[in-house]
Amino acid sequence: MVAKKGGVQEKVEARAVLTAIVLADSFAQRFRPITIEKPKALLPLANIPMIEYTLEWLASNKVEEVFLFCCAHAEQIRSYIASGKWAGTDRMKVTPVISTNCLSAGEALRLIDQRDLIKSDFVLVSADTISNMDLGPALAAHRQRRQADKNAIMTMVMKPARHAHQRLRLGDGKLLVTIDHASKRLLKYTDWENEATLKLDTAFFSERDDLQIRSDLLDTHIAICAPEVLMLFSDNFDYQNLRRDFVVGVLSEEELGNKLFIYEIENEYAARVHNLRSYDAISRDILQRWCFPFAPDTNLLSPGSSSSSASAGWGATTRYQRLRGNRYLEASVTTRGADVADDVCVGAGTVVGEGSVLSQSVIGRNVRIGRGCSLVGCYVQDGAVIQSGAELRCCVVCEKAVIGAGAKVMPGSVVSFGVVVGARHEVPPFTRLSLCKQQEQTGHASDDELEYSTMTMAAGGGGG
Repeated sequence: MVAKKGGVQEKVEARAVLTAIVLADSFAQRFRPITIEKPKALLPLANIPMIEYTLEWLASNKVEEVFLFCCAHAEQIRSYIASGKWAGTDRMKVTPVISTNCLSAGEALRLIDQRDLIKSDFVLVSADTISNMDLGPALAAHRQRRQADKNAIMTMVMKPARHAHQRLRLGDGKLLVTIDHASKRLLKYTDWENEATLKLDTAFFSERDDLQIRSDLLDTHIAICAPEVLMLFSDNFDYQNLRRDFVVGVLSEEELGNKLFIYEIENEYAARVHNLRSYDAISRDILQRWCFPFAPDTNLLSPGSSSSSASAGWGATTRYQRLRGNRYLEASVTTRGADVADDVCVGAGTVVGEGSVLSQSVIGRNVRIGRGCSLVGCYVQDGAVIQSGAELRCCVVCEKAVIGAGAKVMPGSVVSFGVVVGARHEVPPFTRLSLCKQQEQTGHASDDELEYSTMTMAAGGGGG
């Protein structure tokens, strides 16, 4: 009878639906003041809502059901999903899970566990993750470990940074991991930014023949998890952050038997838009086709919502054409007399005035750029107006914002929704302008609030 029961259980597991939990909230403030008015998951990345890359990637890997956890601006995300291409499609079911009072990823996962939504192994990822990796081999490796050892509860996807600049351009901290080379078991996960020394248990060396201590790996924040991961969050209310609390906590409690592993990718792309520096870097990677097939001209990421507002930019289709030098133009773009240089993406209905120069920039739909303007390394969203003679460098200009004639916006600046910069006014470097009231900050600005100051104008290839 026992064997029969086990056989039934194996059949049930074989029929288990491949599910994913997507966290639409990063529970951070790195994109403020933009995210005061709009959720980060819906911010445009190469003129496509960020969340579309994540959902399309999951669907291409045959994920059948997604639980999309929403907190900040939850109604905007729910409305977007309900009116877009993921509503009613047979490709993948997307179910929003809403809670407006969660303050961390740990609280979000505890809520999902309380609702008993997950029955089998699942993919855990953020809505700001951009990847073209094939999940099949990583899932197979995870399942094989689970069959041999039920304590193998998580497989974390990591990617080697071949050059130091790859970590710097994404704004990632220094990560130091200790791995059992033979089994790929993760033994130590250290944020090197906050540690002066590395302490290792001597048992690591006595129990293993081949130990690796590596500083060249980037954490893609893609993980394949067993349901026990959710249970551990429910049992440990001090687990708030996925890496600093959960991963470090599990590794420090080896006596409980839970094991974490890594899966290393080589020639595939995976990165997370976790700050404005990585937003810049990943945008460039998309334009330079490191994330293929996720490039503007493949038009794979059209939300397909004919009911969306035209001014929002998410029409029924995207119709980009690629020109030489990784220039991507949609229909009805007017650039006569303008200089459109390499690595530029311009949305439909945009008009660029005579004598203006665009370089290494993403320009949304229905943008008006006057004569003699210069935009280098800029991200200009739908409906913005750049008046004649304005000069913009390495900045973000949100929807409906206006940059006056002859004005200058210096590197690292963010001009949020509807802000008007007066004629000939100069916005100093690293300034953030918003019409929304900001919370008063005490003490010095944190690294999170200043990360955009390191955005550079370098156009080097990514492949992050």
